[in-house]
Amino acid sequence: MGNPDKNKYGPSPDELRGQNPQTQEGRDESRATLGGAMLVCLSTLPSNAHVIRAASRIAEAFHAHWTALYVETPARSRISGDEQIRLRDNMDLAQRLGARVVTVQGGDIAEQIVQYAHSRNVSRIVIGKNHRNISCRSLWFSADIADRITAASPYIDVYVIPEQNQKNKRRYFNFFGGNWRLSLQDAGVVLFTLLAVTLINLILKEYGFPEANIIMFYLMGVLFTSNRTHGHLPGILYAILCVISFNFFFSAPYFEFTALDSYYAPTFAVMLTAAVITSTLTSRIRNQAEITAARDRTNDILLQTSRVLMHNHDRMNLSRSIADHLVRLFERSVVCYIPRDPGGNVLPEPALSVYDEKPGVCSLLKEDEKAAAGWALIHAKEAGKGTDTFSGVMGYYIPIIGENRTLAVLGISCDGGRPLPQEQRQMLWTVAGQIALAIERESISHAQILAQKEVEREQLRSNLLHSVSHDLRTPLAGISGAANTALENDDRLNPETRKELLRGICEDADWLIQIVENLLSVTRIDAGRLKLNFKEEMLEEIVAESIERIEKHLHGHKLTIDVKQPVAIAVMDGKLIEQVLVNLIDNAIRYTPEGTEIQVSAWCEGTRVCFEVRDNGEGLNEQDIPFLFDRFFTKGDSRSDTRRGIGLGLSISKSIVNAHAGEIVAYNTCPGGAAFRFWLPIQMTGEST
Repeated sequence: MGNPDKNKYGPSPDELRGQNPQTQEGRDESRATLGGAMLVCLSTLPSNAHVIRAASRIAEAFHAHWTALYVETPARSRISGDEQIRLRDNMDLAQRLGARVVTVQGGDIAEQIVQYAHSRNVSRIVIGKNHRNISCRSLWFSADIADRITAASPYIDVYVIPEQNQKNKRRYFNFFGGNWRLSLQDAGVVLFTLLAVTLINLILKEYGFPEANIIMFYLMGVLFTSNRTHGHLPGILYAILCVISFNFFFSAPYFEFTALDSYYAPTFAVMLTAAVITSTLTSRIRNQAEITAARDRTNDILLQTSRVLMHNHDRMNLSRSIADHLVRLFERSVVCYIPRDPGGNVLPEPALSVYDEKPGVCSLLKEDEKAAAGWALIHAKEAGKGTDTFSGVMGYYIPIIGENRTLAVLGISCDGGRPLPQEQRQMLWTVAGQIALAIERESISHAQILAQKEVEREQLRSNLLHSVSHDLRTPLAGISGAANTALENDDRLNPETRKELLRGICEDADWLIQIVENLLSVTRIDAGRLKLNFKEEMLEEIVAESIERIEKHLHGHKLTIDVKQPVAIAVMDGKLIEQVLVNLIDNAIRYTPEGTEIQVSAWCEGTRVCFEVRDNGEGLNEQDIPFLFDRFFTKGDSRSDTRRGIGLGLSISKSIVNAHAGEIVAYNTCPGGAAFRFWLPIQMTGEST
């Protein structure tokens, strides 16, 4: 096998498309070069799965190949059994999402990551915020791993994904409710600040500084404590302790909890009052800043959700997008059910987005949870935790109601078995209204598409009836006339005349069969029922069968065959490819004068099978070439006979070739004539001799 002569077979398929040859592997390499290589760092933390999923989304957005890297240090080689299980789960997750998992060994995590990134030309690194050496020395003196990677490779983009470790959540002890709460971490901050300020004041006392300076340092500690803790109670507790500390260390008698001089009484009162007011104001300002930041974050996510709902027109993708955005908004697991038939009573497959659970064991997928969601869908009322219906389940479910029908159901998990707070319920209902508008818009868009298809289908029927009427009437009239002539003049017809009449009947009948085959192909293509029966076929047999079906309609045209590799075997649907060749040859006969030479060629080119039908007629009108494969496009000046065609042959040929994952083109040849070439990228199973 080899490439055919370019002068003989015309331009190559890639030249006809205006691009250079490129294999699938080459295209993948080009895409990898365009998107760049990416690296995600693995760890034994449970929240590392969040980092892996974020890396998968980034790789998909940049069309990049990505690698999941785990650095095994001497300390990490002695991890516990639970950590080994979590590491294996994280590696499995990365592999399922399309990453290549690699393990390297070394003593320094950041250094190993940078070295691997340099050796693989990595342009992006995704790392979790909690990736940090946990030795005492590194905790106080070493920089964060992400900072070290950025400093070592400033030309590599580093994406830092916060890892939320559930074990590090604050545990609060509520005393009076609201902001009057205290956690162990806040208590530690209070004691540490009190100890540090007291030591500094003892040093100042040794150097003879006045008591006013000591009081100011205690007040500075109030500001520090209020800024580093949550709620009012830690600052007030510190204020009380600093008064007690001042009484014990800096008022006579020293190292006792009594002040003999009445001078200290107003000092203690003013000091305590100032400390309490300062702590309360600082805590209030901090809380207001946190509330403002939370509102800004909520508004930003709501804006992003609105944009996603506005531009998403696929129902399944819409449900996934809703679940993903609500997880970020509420920081809870979310499930979304959007039935394909709005107003239906059957729950579809859910779109689940998990916040802090594994998808396989998420509480929202249990049977009682689905029952609550189904009840909300049928009755168009809320159900689940905090309601009177299915109050024992762990989720809260609300229906998304459109115009007099239920469009979907949203479910959100309730952490710790507590009902969803009222403000979050109101926000959820607000989002539900936006979702209802998006689903209604998608339904209207889908109805418009169906209506447009119905209009096109009716137009197709009208065009078919209009076009087929003439082509069916002409051969039927010929068959009827020839048959009547033979019947009425049977005793006066000589054998040659009778044979000529019968030949005309056969030709017109064959022409009708070809029209019917094309019409049946159109209906199969429109209904999506065009099925390919792949099997091994010889190129020479495909061409020979096509010539046998069309040679009786040549009408003075000269037909030549050129099969470069006669015994080459390819995998294709032989019947359909024969129909393509018949349509192309018939098109050449129809639009060229008698005496025109028509050449049918076939050859193998690499892993492609190429067929071509060319003639030496007047060629194609350059303005018509872009429309040749459209339905019902006809030139309107057929030369060979009175049958003008219905403009389906080339359109059907293109559909068949595309179904084979091939391409078909039309072009003018030099010095004159037209050529139709198609090629099928089908793997060869035999070789030519």
